[in-house]
Amino acid sequence: MELETVIRDELAERHTPGVAVSIVEDDTVSQTLCVGTRGNGLPVEERTIFEAASMSKPVTACVALRLVDEGLLDLDKPLASYTSKRWIDDPRLDGITARHALTHQTGLWQDSTESAPYFERDPLIDFKYANTGIDYLQFAVEAITGDTLQALATRDVFEPLGMVDTSFVWLDAYESTAATAHDDHGKPLEKWKPSVAYASTSLHTTAPDYARFVAIVPSLNDEWLTPQIEVHEAWGAGPPLPGSTWGLGWGLQADGSFWHWGWNIGFLSFAVAWPAQSRGIVVFTNGQDGLWICKAVVRWFSDEDHPAFHWLEH
Repeated sequence: MELETVIRDELAERHTPGVAVSIVEDDTVSQTLCVGTRGNGLPVEERTIFEAASMSKPVTACVALRLVDEGLLDLDKPLASYTSKRWIDDPRLDGITARHALTHQTGLWQDSTESAPYFERDPLIDFKYANTGIDYLQFAVEAITGDTLQALATRDVFEPLGMVDTSFVWLDAYESTAATAHDDHGKPLEKWKPSVAYASTSLHTTAPDYARFVAIVPSLNDEWLTPQIEVHEAWGAGPPLPGSTWGLGWGLQADGSFWHWGWNIGFLSFAVAWPAQSRGIVVFTNGQDGLWICKAVVRWFSDEDHPAFHWLEH
């Protein structure tokens, strides 16, 4: 069955109006397929902007690891030694490192963007996925360099890779190219237009731009695709399958793949690649039930369900 047929069949069953898929082969973006609408009846196109949501995190990890390569950041030195910014007056904050943040072992949690962060558990007990540790890492990265995350990502990631449509902050050009989020019933939602970068969630990008990033991931750093911690628990849909681990910003599976997903309200996305095969795929959708489309597309690409979908749920 052709990929476009798979996507159209899924769209017919969902409340998601549009999908963009880019395929990576031999470390280059070999194909991009756009199906459906981005909103107001306008078609999804290769330069349609989607909220990448949590797929922001690997890009932040890339920025941090560039600083490691430059000798400016030590993965195992407390972040408090780089930044004086403190969310909470708690001595446990003084022991958190970049490695802890990138592997979701900080114990930090935040109930909403309006609420104060707190320690939901002690650091280093186990993996627990959260935005909060990555956002704390952003403070250190910006303090070290004196630059914003947006400026650093532009210099170290977006410009070198030709990611011309990608930004952590809203750009005026997105007014005419951005997809609209849709809720569980297919109702359009208001666009999020972040004026400052959020390391964990605010990346805006296209499927081919993000695929360009995925294509070079294996060549960037020896350590970031090395398992750092085994994942024993998940949220709502666990436990993960045996062999589920986390690297420095990516989920890792026993089949040799690295992956990440994104979920902002009304946007679902997924990226996965198999370095040994020099192939991968990126899927962006603009609907609240888009995860199931991501699963179907990845199944088409790899001929089986990816292990990550065993413990992802929304």
